[in-house]
Amino acid sequence: MDETKKKRKRVLVDRDVSIMKALNTYHYLTTRQIHRLIFPKGSTKQGVNRRLRFLKGDKYISEVELYYQASSAKPDSVYCIKKKGAEHLNGETIETISWKKKSKVKPSHLQHALELSTFRLQLDTA
Repeated sequence: MDETKKKRKRVLVDRDVSIMKALNTYHYLTTRQIHRLIFPKGSTKQGVNRRLRFLKGDKYISEVELYYQASSAKPDSVYCIKKKGAEHLNGETIETISWKKKSKVKPSHLQHALELSTFRLQLDTA
């Protein structure tokens, strides 16, 4: 008997769209920043990672490659919106940034972009 896995159709939920909107606004966000910004207090990191894996697997967002020393702890993952995510937001008539491939970024630029995102988040949530 040939058993093939049935692929379940995954549906975007409001929280997924909120994640994509945040990435569209702030360009780069860490897992921790997404958790704090989008998810309610008391939500688990596993729930956040599940949604991010779904969006990444369906190519709405991308995880940025981080460079770190093997002897140090792995930093939080960093995410950015992909073309498919920007197109989805455009379909919802949400103004999007001019999309370009952002998952390949120089470490110095990424650090600067994350610092800007942190600053803007502090202003927006104050």
